[in-house]
Amino acid sequence: MQSRFISHTPSCRRLILIFAGWSTTPSFYRHLHAEGWDVAIVWDYTSLDLDASFLDQYSTVFVVAWSMGVTAAAHAAATSIDPSRVTAAFAVNGTLFPSSDKYGIPEAVYEGTRATLSPKNLLKFTKRMGYTPPANLKDYPPLDDIYLPDFDSLGVELENMRSLALKGRLPWKRAFISIHDRIFPASAMQRAWSEDDSHPDIILLDAEHYVDLQQIITKITPDTDGIARRFGNAVNTYNDNAIAQRKIIDTLFDLLPDDKKESIHDILEIGAGSGLLSHKLLSDLPLHSATFLDLYPINPFGVIEEERYVTADAELWMHTAPDDSFDLIASSSTIQWFADPATFFSEASRVLRPGGILLCSTFLPGNLHELDSKRPSPLLYRTEEEIRSMLKPYFSLYNTFSEPITIDFPTRRALLRHIQLTGVATTASSLPEAKTYKQDVMQTDPVDTSRHTLTYLPLYIIAYK
Repeated sequence: MQSRFISHTPSCRRLILIFAGWSTTPSFYRHLHAEGWDVAIVWDYTSLDLDASFLDQYSTVFVVAWSMGVTAAAHAAATSIDPSRVTAAFAVNGTLFPSSDKYGIPEAVYEGTRATLSPKNLLKFTKRMGYTPPANLKDYPPLDDIYLPDFDSLGVELENMRSLALKGRLPWKRAFISIHDRIFPASAMQRAWSEDDSHPDIILLDAEHYVDLQQIITKITPDTDGIARRFGNAVNTYNDNAIAQRKIIDTLFDLLPDDKKESIHDILEIGAGSGLLSHKLLSDLPLHSATFLDLYPINPFGVIEEERYVTADAELWMHTAPDDSFDLIASSSTIQWFADPATFFSEASRVLRPGGILLCSTFLPGNLHELDSKRPSPLLYRTEEEIRSMLKPYFSLYNTFSEPITIDFPTRRALLRHIQLTGVATTASSLPEAKTYKQDVMQTDPVDTSRHTLTYLPLYIIAYK
């Protein structure tokens, strides 16, 4: 296997690692990008060895594997890449069994493709993928970039891939499956992933085998600019409409033991926003200093003498914070946006003083499930079991629990208004599906009297260093 960077910044700590589909060249993926992430491509499966030393720079790695790249990624995780270095893996129209009547491409079709390789047949294969270059070719590869001219090498790749049938060692989080796929039958992919030990979420796409991976990247990476914009716009209306968030903050604050409060003098709050949690902490703790961090500038609270305000991506900023800096790190309804909560917990433990406390909340899978039929895909929520496994290496004592919060709305418009006034958004708002949802809601009869709800599934966390 060969690897190449599509974009690379020496100080970047996040990487999207693409495992290419069969017969595609690196230039086919040159338009892929994500703000704050490097992007690298792995291709050429004539040899199944991979020098993965370039991963050493990164604390967060998302693997995105398309088509035959799914099998290649699984093989790399078994031979070249330490799976623990991969934060999350996403399969797009592929399985771990490339040549399989039950789980992949029908064996006769696979062998027929290998045995009859020619420019003409490869062009037919390309068309069967459903790839049509957009009219604007500036950001997309032309058809010629899809395939390599060395047909012997392509045949070797198919032969190599056919011999691999691996149990998934990667942390597969989602399997995107196109219902019109004419390469990997959708039924075979659904069967394969529903039986896989990693139990990824299965996301059905109204598409063919070719899916522009930029859409997938946009769905799975936190849209920090969009999050900052939405919450910044809602800062003046958030407190009056944050019904669930107020309940979460009250529950979170009650977790803080009274006998620990006197030793809390320096705090860090992540996602301070409009100050709901901040004011509770500031009014009840003997603080010397407080650092408030958010993605957008927030107005000073002016409650204690030493207040510091930081506008930054919390996951990246934590790497720069000195050891043993705070007695308490607090965060309410924020870390669900993080790409890599395990690394955050590691950094939080480093930054806390001995005996320090991490007090935070996130959300569980199924959060705001009423929106699932309309949003492209929900956030990458972690289960309580996953969160606990992330905490265990870094904290001597920890506790987690959850309590659902259901809010009733008289109409769907009222529900949408709540989302707008609190800045709560559960997917990239720039995606077409998100805009369609808003249009659908606004066209609903305002006299609608049916019951509409939003169900929040908060997970509360308190951990001691």
